Amino acid sequence: MLVLTWPIEEGKGIEDFLAAKNNGVITASKALETLCTNAGPLSCVLRECDLEFVELELTRAHLKPVKLAQLARLLAPSLKVSAETLKRSIQTESEQRDAELVNPEPWPEPVDGAKLADEIVTVLRRHVVMGQQKANAIALWIFLTYLEAAVDCLPILVIRSPEKRCGKSTLLDVLGRLVNKQLQSSNCSVAAIYRIIEKLHPTLLIDEVDTWLKDNEEARGVINSGHTRGSAFVLRCNKDSGEPERFSTWAPKVLAGIGRLSDTLVDRSITITLERRKPTDEITKLRDANSDQFNRIRQQLIRWATDHLEEIKEARPTIPVTLNDREGDNWFPLLAIAGQIGEDWKTKAEAAAQTLSGSDDAETVPTQVLVALKGIYDQFKDEDFLPTSKIVEELNQERDCPWADWKNGMTDAKLGQILGQFGIKSKRPTIEIEEASTKGSTTVKKKVSGYYREHLEPVFERYIYTAPSVTPEK
Repeated sequence: MLVLTWPIEEGKGIEDFLAAKNNGVITASKALETLCTNAGPLSCVLRECDLEFVELELTRAHLKPVKLAQLARLLAPSLKVSAETLKRSIQTESEQRDAELVNPEPWPEPVDGAKLADEIVTVLRRHVVMGQQKANAIALWIFLTYLEAAVDCLPILVIRSPEKRCGKSTLLDVLGRLVNKQLQSSNCSVAAIYRIIEKLHPTLLIDEVDTWLKDNEEARGVINSGHTRGSAFVLRCNKDSGEPERFSTWAPKVLAGIGRLSDTLVDRSITITLERRKPTDEITKLRDANSDQFNRIRQQLIRWATDHLEEIKEARPTIPVTLNDREGDNWFPLLAIAGQIGEDWKTKAEAAAQTLSGSDDAETVPTQVLVALKGIYDQFKDEDFLPTSKIVEELNQERDCPWADWKNGMTDAKLGQILGQFGIKSKRPTIEIEEASTKGSTTVKKKVSGYYREHLEPVFERYIYTAPSVTPEK
């Protein structure tokens, strides 16, 4: 491998360098040709002052011992150190980073789960403004990070807000002091996600997901795959041998960002929405927090999880009827944990589940369109057929919906695309409609595009979740 070099004052990057040359006497192609002619091996480019940089980059690379030894022998002479010293320094740094994920010793005595959960809620609300239900849900999710070996579903904890300065980063910092083997980041490559999970099995706390995850379908797929134990793997080919390798994606994950995430992520998540605190809301800054309390809570969480691991494996909690199937999957492990904590916390967990997840927040845009469409047909209950123009007009009256932010709102074409996903096509029957004229309104017969109620009702029944009625006990 050869490295191109040029004076830093001639450009920070190669594009700057070539652009500068192109504006001068030398053409860009000639300048590039000269760079290639003068290129040299990496070992000839490095200087003694680059030692710290090389150590950092090789530590981040997580190289196998053989490759690390090869690179150390190649680079050490230019850095004025021995190959063994360079290799040992990088290995020591890697070990120190890995050691940060090691948990403290378990609490020496049995732990009262209810008191511990109540204390976690108090800590959360001391540092971040949030309601009781949200704090209860987060506390149970923190317990879950220590019990991932006992469950078959790991719901993502999503922390979102409509704007900046709503407490997301603070909540992430609090979680980082409480969850099992925390690993925080504000950005992740796809490969880094599954490789770090495979190697360290941490709890991933990822901030700024609105900037790097929004259009990254591959990353979303990797994160989604870790929702259930049976599918929590990705397959990749080894870049050197070409052999396929399997990497685990089974790890608790927190995703924090502004705005709404993709429907597939939301569907696998318990979402906590934070709002900017009022001037009258009082919180305690994390810099003033008692670090000993956080450490003790972690020790007690480890002990409680160890003592109740088998019970959690066998638990079969009752799912509130207001939750749909996916919401029930997400809350199943948290309800199981709450049931082991105590009867009071079982009630709290059920209330939190119905408050945070028993809503349209978990529905996709197409499903929300169906819900709104059913409301329109219920409004015009005497009409078996509604023109597309009338449906679109009614849909665009709703302001608190995703299509309210679309360019031109809902249109005939967009409605057709959405309903087409469910196998519904518009029809063009001849119907009587009223038309305005200079002599007043007249009734005429015209072919009009629209949708029949009877074609939509089977789709409403399948895709719009309605909680089953419960007959009270006598």
